[in-house]
Amino acid sequence: ARPDVDRFFASIQRPTRTLKVLSGADEARLERRGGGYCAHAALGVHSDRVGTMGSGGATMQLAAPGDGAVASLSTDLLGIEDRAAATGDETALRQWRDNIDAQLASVDVRGFAEAEVVFGLAMHASAAALAGVDGRRVMRNVVRDALQTLVGAASAPGPAWDAVGAPNPYHLDPELLRRATLFNA
Repeated sequence: ARPDVDRFFASIQRPTRTLKVLSGADEARLERRGGGYCAHAALGVHSDRVGTMGSGGATMQLAAPGDGAVASLSTDLLGIEDRAAATGDETALRQWRDNIDAQLASVDVRGFAEAEVVFGLAMHASAAALAGVDGRRVMRNVVRDALQTLVGAASAPGPAWDAVGAPNPYHLDPELLRRATLFNA
């Protein structure tokens, strides 16, 4: 036990925590702020040169560098599995991408071209890790090519997907893991 910590908590006379529900835009701004702090601390990159893309099971937040555009897109990664089962992977993937493209058309994402660092935060096993481009500073075309290769491998079960060697610490059904990776990439 630490007496200083015990004294601190004993001195609290009222609740000190408040739950705040954030809008998608607020979440995007806070992710950009955290990403900017990390980039400055770890890489020496000024926080105004950092963008973020954060993805969970239902939404994706985008925040361009500086005071640039923020947006919250409805990605519905949690529902894609049901739609893929009902319509087939290729149809579901096409519809999902069309939906994302339509949402992106209303967002000014040009600010990302000025980013020195873009942090990607993902709920699923990171597609960037599977593609071998996470944790490194790489050119955009390298990331694009690596993710296209991963999507090609994930598009159908078989030797190409098996060669990816996706980590599966939660022992998910291999087909579910393949689909989650496909839609997340």
